[in-house]
Amino acid sequence: MELRKQKEKEFANLVRDKSGVDSRGNVKFYSIIRSSQMFMEKWLRARAGAGKRLLDFACGDGAYSILSSKMGFEVTGIDISDVSINNANEMALQEDIKNIRFLVADCEATEFPDEYFDVILVAGVLHHLDLEKAFAEMVRILRPDGEIICVEGIADNPLINYYRRKTPTYRTEWEIDHILRVRDLKIARQYFERVEYRFYHLFTVAAVPFRGTWIFEGLLAVLEALDSLVLRVPLVRTQAWQMIFLLSHPNKALLKQSSSTLR
Repeated sequence: MELRKQKEKEFANLVRDKSGVDSRGNVKFYSIIRSSQMFMEKWLRARAGAGKRLLDFACGDGAYSILSSKMGFEVTGIDISDVSINNANEMALQEDIKNIRFLVADCEATEFPDEYFDVILVAGVLHHLDLEKAFAEMVRILRPDGEIICVEGIADNPLINYYRRKTPTYRTEWEIDHILRVRDLKIARQYFERVEYRFYHLFTVAAVPFRGTWIFEGLLAVLEALDSLVLRVPLVRTQAWQMIFLLSHPNKALLKQSSSTLR
C-alpha cells in the first residue's frame, strides 16, 4: 500500500474507533446540512429500483449505504478503513439489512468488474484520493447509462479554508492539500461528458453555534432560504462550504486510449 494511503487508513481508523462515532471536532458543522441532504436523498430515490446496483464509494460507517438500501438499491459499500467496515457491518446487522455488503477496498483500484454499477454515491471522499485515478476507476466500473452523485466540501472560500488549516488534527496532510476547488470540475469533464453542479451552505454555517437551542430550527430555515437566493449568483456561489456535482455519460473511450498507451 502506498504511504499516503496507509496514512489515510490509519487516520480513518483512529477517528472511527469509538463505536462508530466520528471523534473529530468538526462534526458539529454537519448539523446544518439539511438542504444538501434533502437534495441527495431525493436524487437517490428517483433512481432506486429492483436490481439497481449502488456503490457507496468510501462508505465510512455505512450510514448512507443503509439509507440507500432502504430505498431499494442493492448496495455495496467500500472503504480503506477496516474499522469503518466493521462498524458498517455491525450497523447493518442491527437494522437487519439484507441487500447490502461492505468490503475493505481501495477506491482507486476497486477490482470490481467493468460496468458493474448503476449508481455511485461519493460523499466527502474525493479529497482523500488522487482525483484522476478515482475518476478513471469510476468510469470503468459505471454502466454507460449510469450516474454519480458527489457531495464535497470545497476550498474556494478563504475563511473556511483558514479554519481548516488552523485545525490540522481534524484531517490528514493529504486531505487539507487536496480539498476540491470549483476549477477541479474541469478534470471531471475529461472523464464524464455531462457534469452538473450546485452549491450549498454559506449563511447556514452561522447556525452551527445555535444547534441544540430552541432557535436553531427556525434560524436554519431562514438561512437556508437566504442561501437558496444568494448561491445562485456566480461570483458568490463558489464561496459555499459544499458543492454537489452530478456525473453521467462516462467517457469510456478515454480509458481505452489510456490502456492502448500503456501497452
